[in-house]
Amino acid sequence: MSGEFIMLAGVARYLQENLEESGDLWKNSPLEWILKLPPRRKSKLAGDLIAYWLTSKGIQIEAAKDSSETLLIGSYRFATKFSTLWTTGVYRFQQIRASGYDYVICFGISPFDAHCWILERKHAIEHAKPQHRGPKVADYWLEINPGRPSDWILDHGGSLEKGYRILKSLLKK
Repeated sequence: MSGEFIMLAGVARYLQENLEESGDLWKNSPLEWILKLPPRRKSKLAGDLIAYWLTSKGIQIEAAKDSSETLLIGSYRFATKFSTLWTTGVYRFQQIRASGYDYVICFGISPFDAHCWILERKHAIEHAKPQHRGPKVADYWLEINPGRPSDWILDHGGSLEKGYRILKSLLKK
C-alpha cells in the first residue's frame, strides 16, 4: 500500500466517524427509513403525505395534470417541495421554479417532527438561491432552519398547524 492510500484511508475513517455520528440525529426515529429512499420515491412519498394531511384537515385537493409536484387547491396552483432535516439542522427545498404555480408548500420531515411553510412564489424566489449557475437560471433552492428561522419566513408557517392556518386563510380569499 502506498503512503497516499494509507493517508486517504485514515481520512476516510475520520470522515466516516463524523458522518455516522451525525446520523445519530435520526436514530430511533419512526421516519428514519425515509432517508434510504431514492429521490423520486421521496418525492412521491412527500406528495402522498401532503395530500393525506390536507385531506384529513378537510381541504379539497386535485393533482395538476401537467406536473406531479403541483396541486390545485381552491383556485390556486401549489408547487410541493419536500426535504428531510439535514445533519446541519436545516431543510433544503430544491428545484423551485420561477413560474408555473402561485404558491409553494415547503414540507419538511425531521426525526421527531414535521414542518410546513406556505410561500407566495415571488416571495420564495426572492429568498432562494440559484440551484444552477448560468445565463438562464431556472431552478432555485431555499434553506430553512426550523430551530432558528430567519425573519423573512416567520409569518409563513413553521409547524403543521401554522401552515394549515395560512393555507386555510388563502382559501377564504
